Amino acid sequence: MEKSELKEYRIIVLEVQQLKEQLLSLESSLYSPKGQRFTSTPRVPSGDRSTMDGAVARHVELERKYRETLAEKEAQQLAIEEAIQSLGDTPERVVMRERYISGKGWPAIINKLQRMGISERQVYRLHGLALLKLKEYSTASAMLWSTASILPLPSRNARNCLQPIRTWM
Repeated sequence: MEKSELKEYRIIVLEVQQLKEQLLSLESSLYSPKGQRFTSTPRVPSGDRSTMDGAVARHVELERKYRETLAEKEAQQLAIEEAIQSLGDTPERVVMRERYISGKGWPAIINKLQRMGISERQVYRLHGLALLKLKEYSTASAMLWSTASILPLPSRNARNCLQPIRTWM
């Protein structure tokens, strides 16, 4: 999972909300009664229902597209949340949730974690380590889905750099 994908989370949330509103609007427009025009001249009912059929077909197609897009966006949202959840109960997960899920800025995150005994520099370090872990997580999950091969163990240096920071306890 890349940093750019994490930054898209807030946009995805807004798009999901907008699509749900559009679906509700679309449904209400289809089922709400239409106003009638009253004129002094009598109107002859036409037997041509093609305009109504076309409108319903366009409505159905638009609704299908909205639902497809909504499903894609919700899947992206879930993937980001699962990736962050994979960090476990660590300060790294707190940093990532605050930064990307809640959309908070660095001062608010630092303030919150300083109450837990974590310095400003450690917050940035935790963020960097979490990004490495998430990148490894997304690579591993992609490999699991694409092939049934056994994942190679990371190098000794990579394992050492991914060790959790123990100074926050």
